[in-house]
Amino acid sequence: MSKDNTPPKKVKDLRLNIRLSPQEWDKIHRLAANTTCRSVSEYARKVLAKQPVTVFYRNQSFDIFEEHMTRLLAQLDTFSDNNDQPGFLRTVEVIKFLIEKIADKCDPK
Repeated sequence: MSKDNTPPKKVKDLRLNIRLSPQEWDKIHRLAANTTCRSVSEYARKVLAKQPVTVFYRNQSFDIFEEHMTRLLAQLDTFSDNNDQPGFLRTVEVIKFLIEKIADKCDPK
């Protein structure tokens, strides 16, 4: 323990050198970039040690839904400014429909 009662940092002074093709290098960097690892070295250590790696996953259906919702919410502002109640109600119905559609896709039937 150090003077401030924090454990000493682990020093990584041993190295493993490997040679990669440019394609392999690019692939490893892309894979590491989609994880919570702070560096390619951290990613490689975890993979080599067969430790779990947390990977970010993009849900394209949700991304599309989010885009629709952003546009529809912007429309809601214009409806409230123009006192367009029928347009407002139509937009609310579209939002409800899209939420139900997403819920159906998420339901593990």
